[in-house]
Amino acid sequence: MQERFDCDVLSMKWDSIRVGSPEPNELVLEQATRYALWSTKMPPLTDWYPRIVGRLPLPLARLICQRTNCWWDATQRRQYAVAMAGLLLACTIGVLWAGLAAKLTMTDLILVVLLPMLSTMKLAHQQWTEHREAADRLDRLRERVERVWKEALADSNKPGLDNDQRALQGEIFDCRKRNPPVFDFVFKRLRDSHEAQMNFGAEHFVMEVERLQPAR
Repeated sequence: MQERFDCDVLSMKWDSIRVGSPEPNELVLEQATRYALWSTKMPPLTDWYPRIVGRLPLPLARLICQRTNCWWDATQRRQYAVAMAGLLLACTIGVLWAGLAAKLTMTDLILVVLLPMLSTMKLAHQQWTEHREAADRLDRLRERVERVWKEALADSNKPGLDNDQRALQGEIFDCRKRNPPVFDFVFKRLRDSHEAQMNFGAEHFVMEVERLQPAR
């Protein structure tokens, strides 16, 4: 559904070979109905991409939106990974402190305190690792978008630009399919600050284009 949204908003061709068939409209309505039941708990998800990109030609606007997509997801995942690392560290220190406070022997510390917490610590470590690796992949993809952006600035009619953008979108889809999900509360917690940063970053790229226009 995210891929379908992007293709509609950014006027991109659907990649049936990579993605398969679009989700049926009935499923879209089903999910929209579910969202409506709790949407009052969170501001509406409107203007998902920065509105300011509407001032640019579509090929350039697309690239800003694709870069925004990579930046937002990577930043969100990296901050979540840091939180998981903090939880893992806190658990480790807590176990050692509890053992020292209770004057447990090493055997009792392992059997009574450490073993029951291993599953939680393992999950925290897994979350830290997976989200950090996902953020690294997204950062590399963002850098690729920025390279295409520089080429597009030099020539917005560059041959093959549409193909480059479609290929980038395919990589975004692969990341969505491969990366672990992020809890809703993480998105809600970071949304306002990320949205402000997103709009600030997009404005920078739009101004970069508009500064070049008089010289053309």
